[in-house]
Amino acid sequence: MSIRPGKRNPFWRVLQWVAWAVFRVRYVAFDRLRDRWQLRDYVDDIKNIEVLSDTSDGVFAIFVYYEPGETVSDSVQRIIQTLSARKVNILLACNHDLSDQQRSFFNDHCHSIILRGNQGFDFGCYKDTVKHMVTAGLTPDRLLILNDSVFYASRGLGAFVDALLGEEDVIVAYENWGEDYHLQSFALSISAHVFASRSFLDFWRNYVPSNNRVLAIDLGEKGLTRAMLNSARTTKVIYSIDKLHTILTQSGGVDETMLEAVIPWPAKGRLKDAPRNPEDRIVEVCGHLGSTSTIHSGAYFFPKYMASPLFKKDLVYRRRFSLWEVGVWTKDLLPEDEREQFLNQLRLKGDASGLSLLDRFKFTYGLK
Repeated sequence: MSIRPGKRNPFWRVLQWVAWAVFRVRYVAFDRLRDRWQLRDYVDDIKNIEVLSDTSDGVFAIFVYYEPGETVSDSVQRIIQTLSARKVNILLACNHDLSDQQRSFFNDHCHSIILRGNQGFDFGCYKDTVKHMVTAGLTPDRLLILNDSVFYASRGLGAFVDALLGEEDVIVAYENWGEDYHLQSFALSISAHVFASRSFLDFWRNYVPSNNRVLAIDLGEKGLTRAMLNSARTTKVIYSIDKLHTILTQSGGVDETMLEAVIPWPAKGRLKDAPRNPEDRIVEVCGHLGSTSTIHSGAYFFPKYMASPLFKKDLVYRRRFSLWEVGVWTKDLLPEDEREQFLNQLRLKGDASGLSLLDRFKFTYGLK
């Protein structure tokens, strides 16, 4: 019997299932039990808090920052300055020491600077900062939660922040329909009603800040989604597939000559060669974009048609696009200086080809 990989080879399919089961036991179930034991007495990972303002109400933003180096990137400067211009009280949560240049910049724009260890990555920062807010008696009229896992372009940035400052109980930039629906946590906003709700505060009180990526998504991002939606009376997704569908329909369709470069893997090669009409092509494209993480799948479409300023820094690393493809279609989306900055971020992140054999295995199952 052949043991070559193939969708119809039963031996290979059984082998894949066994590998997945071993992975789930060793790198998910075991890590969850270990975290619950080792972090059972977890209070926080905060090393120092520097309060720069005595304001205790108004609009607040938690911004998770991780740029160990000398300078603050233009991307981060843009979003911080845009928030500051709208009188948002910024709580900077940083998982490393700040350089003199970084500290000088953030001192000019932030309400507080929270330095902590790296336990739990972004969700550890969120948990510790929410705890600090409650302990310090901060009562936000609205709370924004943002991090620097995205590149913030100038085009559309002001409108994006204004949308986060809307009236709905939960406002989120993007959502994920790939598996176990959830709101994506790199850019969201909640009302005072949700912030004070039992479901929101209990979630953070009970959350174990794991360094396991799968657990951070399953228990963190998905758990936070449930906690917010349980108390939300209204919800808004700024860059949604249904809105994109409407805009594409009004614009007359998609650019067929660019399609293969702007459609992500694994949808490449799956589009019909000759759709009956532009409407069918739009439905087909939106179906592919809406079946996974929409900021990744719609990396070209949302900035192009809805002026989204957000670009994920792992587009190449997650094998959604080749670097040359991003280089081609960002010519139409970003000023040249910002385009070069973004492409450099993608190069720094690299791709999975440089990982060890074990890490490639972890990458395949979402742990890396």
